[in-house]
Amino acid sequence: MKQIVRMLLLSGLSLCIAAAAMTEVEKIQALLETLERSNLVFIRNGAEYSSRKARAHLEMKLSRAGSRVKTARQFIDLLATRSYTSNKLYYVKFPDGRVRGAGEWLSEKLAEIERRSP
Repeated sequence: MKQIVRMLLLSGLSLCIAAAAMTEVEKIQALLETLERSNLVFIRNGAEYSSRKARAHLEMKLSRAGSRVKTARQFIDLLATRSYTSNKLYYVKFPDGRVRGAGEWLSEKLAEIERRSP
């Protein structure tokens, strides 16, 4: 065993080599942080909101969803794509005026997060 540890240390690897991949909760938090840091305009039911307010709204929806949302994909599909009350899609607006579906944009960001995750 000592020899294995020594080999790992000598090869520049730490004992944390088997660090777990991000949990689904961590992925959801990373998505919320990415949204807030984006400084995009979030469009919900035709009204525009700051990325900070968008995060707060999605956190509120997440807290109300309880155990129905177990994965980051469910978070996007069930909470962050459309309004529960009006069924209207959410959008994000970029500084240059382009508009994309929030679910599509968040799905792209989730893929980036998962590629970075060990």
